[in-house]
Amino acid sequence: MPDYTIHADFDHDGRLTGSTAERAMRQQLPGAVLVANLDVDARASPGFTADRIELDHERRVKSRSDDELIRLSIHATGASDEARMYLRMLGWLGERMHLYTQDGRCIRAQPSMPNVFELLVPPTGLRLALEAPTLPGTPLFLPSGLGLTAPRSPFRSDEGLVRLELYRFDDAGEREVLDWALFSVAPLIFPYSSYPARRVFICEIPRERHSGASATSILENQPSISDVEAALSGTGTALVRIPHEACQRDGWIQDQLKIGFTHWPGGVMDVVMHMPRMMVNALPGRVAQTNLADFVSTYFPSRQIGLFDEFWRRSIRVVDTSGTVHQLGFRDSWDTFMVFARLYGLRHRLVHELRERNRQAAAGLGAAGDVAEVLVELPGLLRIVVDTLTSAQPDEPLPRSALRQWRASISALRDDLQARARVLQTSITLSGRHVALDCPAFTVELTADEATRLYDRLSQIHDASNYGGNFESSPPVPGAPYGKIVLGNHRVFGVEYTDPDLIRFLQNQQAQPIVEVNVSWLHVGHIDEILTFAPCTTGAGNFAILRASPAVALEILREAAQRHLSGLNPDLSPGHVGEVGSVSVDTFLASYSPRGLDRTTRRGSAPVSQMLRGKFWLHHHTTDMPVPLEPPLIYRRMSEYFARQGYQHLAGYSPGPGEDRFYSAGINIFEFHYFEEGTNAEIDALEREAAPESGEAATYLQGVDRILTREFSGVRILRLPVLFDAVSDWVDDATSAFTPNLVNMQIVGNRAIVPRPYGPRMQSEDAVAVLGAVFDTLGEGNLAGRLSDRWLRERNLVGPRIWVCGTSLDRLADQFMDGFPGLGSREVERLIRSSNPGSRMFDRQGSLRPGWHQLTIPEQTVDLFEAYTQVTLESIGMEIYWVDSWHYHTQLGEIHCGTNVQREVSTRGMPPWWETIASR
Repeated sequence: MPDYTIHADFDHDGRLTGSTAERAMRQQLPGAVLVANLDVDARASPGFTADRIELDHERRVKSRSDDELIRLSIHATGASDEARMYLRMLGWLGERMHLYTQDGRCIRAQPSMPNVFELLVPPTGLRLALEAPTLPGTPLFLPSGLGLTAPRSPFRSDEGLVRLELYRFDDAGEREVLDWALFSVAPLIFPYSSYPARRVFICEIPRERHSGASATSILENQPSISDVEAALSGTGTALVRIPHEACQRDGWIQDQLKIGFTHWPGGVMDVVMHMPRMMVNALPGRVAQTNLADFVSTYFPSRQIGLFDEFWRRSIRVVDTSGTVHQLGFRDSWDTFMVFARLYGLRHRLVHELRERNRQAAAGLGAAGDVAEVLVELPGLLRIVVDTLTSAQPDEPLPRSALRQWRASISALRDDLQARARVLQTSITLSGRHVALDCPAFTVELTADEATRLYDRLSQIHDASNYGGNFESSPPVPGAPYGKIVLGNHRVFGVEYTDPDLIRFLQNQQAQPIVEVNVSWLHVGHIDEILTFAPCTTGAGNFAILRASPAVALEILREAAQRHLSGLNPDLSPGHVGEVGSVSVDTFLASYSPRGLDRTTRRGSAPVSQMLRGKFWLHHHTTDMPVPLEPPLIYRRMSEYFARQGYQHLAGYSPGPGEDRFYSAGINIFEFHYFEEGTNAEIDALEREAAPESGEAATYLQGVDRILTREFSGVRILRLPVLFDAVSDWVDDATSAFTPNLVNMQIVGNRAIVPRPYGPRMQSEDAVAVLGAVFDTLGEGNLAGRLSDRWLRERNLVGPRIWVCGTSLDRLADQFMDGFPGLGSREVERLIRSSNPGSRMFDRQGSLRPGWHQLTIPEQTVDLFEAYTQVTLESIGMEIYWVDSWHYHTQLGEIHCGTNVQREVSTRGMPPWWETIASR
């Protein structure tokens, strides 16, 4: 009787030999290995194009050179006639596999059985090719519905596994299995930052990013581009500048895609995972907006660079009040999500205003309820806030002009809140327990429960937690030769913070265990806001974890304040507290209140500059935005405080929609302490009780350290100074970095491209003393020995270098006056001009010529946050390149958010993933 057998590369040597040893492994895990055919062999390299790119798995006829197909053969030993056979593919991906003849023609599956293929096997046998069109864990092959959680398990080893059965029907019509074999689809693995960088991507954002004007040569993020370009000099890494026509003025390239790789015995292929992101920059705005999505889908697909975009091809099942089922596509669901975002965003802002202005009225307010409850609550809440604003009075009598300006600001805020409520009424209404939605792509009436489930699901799939900045890959650790993935996620009241589809996808790649960390306390909610992995070339271990630390930042401010206060005469103290030198910092701060007449702290023998000097907060608020982009709460509190005190020249904040507004960001260390009201100490120390189903305390940064210590045993955690914005109430509020976030860096080789923090500056001698005391307090006294005036000057840390555009000498002198104790504004102007000779930056009137210019400010001061970070990173062998990331910072990001890296991946020296999985 003939013997029919299946043959493929079961021994993983990259060849189909048909040997006995090869065949003997056909039923052993992982079986033969194949890779998802996601690239475009006919396209030699990536490039800019407006045309849609057809991926190789979409082509019905294959080229013989398509090396992502795995060759298999059916041997017919002892056969004399052609025989009718069937190949059945079992497993999660079985129905999606494609089968081809040896010359590349598609073999169609049975009409009623998409995983069964009919074959005519000649006596000489049959040569075939098998194709995987997708990756394990694809979100397209899931049961439909509104599931809000993902199963938890270290690995799920079934979704990439396919069992091929070769069978026929006997004379009695019974299925007879003649042979079977296992095949595994290669997972997507995400490289860590130690891999060499091939390309760094950054977008070009024109200055008219919020208007309809034509582009000019002035780019909003030119300082970042120039600094990154300088940092890459000599590395051999190409900088790819994405023009605004391609990026659609959306600069968040890190969030739009994640570049991983997949490999098999035949080679390695990069795969671009297109993240489900429809936001532009950090602005959740208009419906049908365009962003980097088209760039991702058209630029990358090419030979050995694949594209995985199935998160964009999902739909959500929704049942209306009549029982009719609707399939709401991912793209079309954005405008529906914006309606809910406006609803909950308005409720959040109303609660915030009450907590800031009428704490008694806000005392009984908790977290937001379901959709119907918020719709019922909103009118009454709006009335209370409007009444509170209408009856508001300044802290003390103001001059008539100041009073008129203060009242105009209050009226603008009140009008804005009322206008947002009116817009809501046109798109969502409540009748009994039914919610009616009226959106451009979706008009429907839902039960209150279904509306809430829809809102919860849309919140998940469109949340920023699903973007590329929310998971980072570690270097290899014991038990994880490809490293681990640290993912920002937390389960609250039975609902995942991150999309369960994404969690499930990452789990099913199998090669990198998932470590979950709570980032729900952050506005954007990305893991790259609190940590990154950096290679080490000195000291213990081959990598370290860099973690954002408000505690370190506060300790630096504390030591700087102590040294400053000790150098003051009693009658020169800010606030005129008294005998400053003998008063502790805590006692002084308890009695301190800001003064509008002189906000500098440049007096005495140890002056300290403002933070964020020469920088401006962005206020972007159009009428169609569900949540406006406003300056930090600390700034808004300070501006309103000075307005109530009658210092209108310091009260820049103007609420409500309108043209983009820019507010001077400078703030001294005492003002920061006064207006942040203890938030940063809470972030590092506060622990909130976990929801019953969470399984682990929903801690802030102390909790993060415990998780990291457990998952990365023996790895050093180095803390870098970052200050966060104030929070009124942690129940339903969140925060973001107030100073540029130092851990949101990009790493190329041993170079760290780090955001300039624009922290407080002191004279070199004072900086050495302050940072020495900080290192001693934190148990890092060995690092203090590196500090000296010579060390600081060798690293160009003495005297700020700043990027400026559209300013003048007199304004610069005013902003940097506190770096020149004892000098007047005219003298400071002269020093700035003379320190930038031959540049022709300024005209005769002292106005800066058009475009961006990098200036030297000739003050002999050191940024305390910069110097602390330089010492810390050099201790592990990193080379530091400072970059201005202010454009991104004002929109809740930094340079890591605004760049992406394609790395040179090599699996040499690592066990193949199929061996590590088979051994579990």
